[in-house]
Amino acid sequence: MAKTIKALVMENRDVFVQKQLLLKTLMVFLGSLILYISAKIQVPTGIVKLSFQPQVAVMMGMLLGPRIGGAAVLLYLAEGAMGLPVFQSTPERGIGLAYMVGPTGGYLLGFLVGACISGSLMEHFRPRNFWAILGISLLGCSVLQFMGAAWLGYLFSPKIAWNVTLGLLAPSLLKVVITSSIVRLAYPRLMER
Repeated sequence: MAKTIKALVMENRDVFVQKQLLLKTLMVFLGSLILYISAKIQVPTGIVKLSFQPQVAVMMGMLLGPRIGGAAVLLYLAEGAMGLPVFQSTPERGIGLAYMVGPTGGYLLGFLVGACISGSLMEHFRPRNFWAILGISLLGCSVLQFMGAAWLGYLFSPKIAWNVTLGLLAPSLLKVVITSSIVRLAYPRLMER
C-alpha cells in the first residue's frame, strides 16, 4: 500500500529527531573529551600550573549553547566525580569527590556556571562583532574565577585567594582574548547551520 503523505512526514520527522539526538549526544561527549585534553596541557608558573581549561569550559557554552555546552561540562564533572583522572592535577593530587572539594572545587563548579552564563548570553544576543564576544567571554571567565577565588577564600583565607587571583589575572586576560578570537571565527559558521 502506498504511504500517505502524513505517514511519510512523521517517519522522516522521527529519523530527523533521532539524528539530532545522536548529534547532540556526540557533541556532549566530544566537549567532555576536549575539556579533558585541555586540562592535561599545562604551563607551570610560580603559583599554579596554568591550562586553557577554564576558557575551554566557557567556550563550550559560547559555541555549543548553554544546554549542550553545559551538558558537556556536567559530563566532565561527573567523570571526575566518579574517579576518572580527568582533572588538571589528577591522579597526583587525588581523584573523585575528594579532589572536587579541594582547592580547585570552586573553579570546577565555575566551569559549569561560566559555560551556562556565556552560552545563554551568546544565544540571547547572537553577537557578530569581536568586542561583544570578548565581553561575554570575559563575563563567563570572571564568574568562573570569582567562584574559584570564593572557594579558596573559604578553605584557606581571603589573602590567599586574592594572591592566587592576582597571579592568574594577566594569563587569564590573554586566554580570554584568544578564546574570543576562536569564538569569533567559529561562531558565524555555526550560526549558518
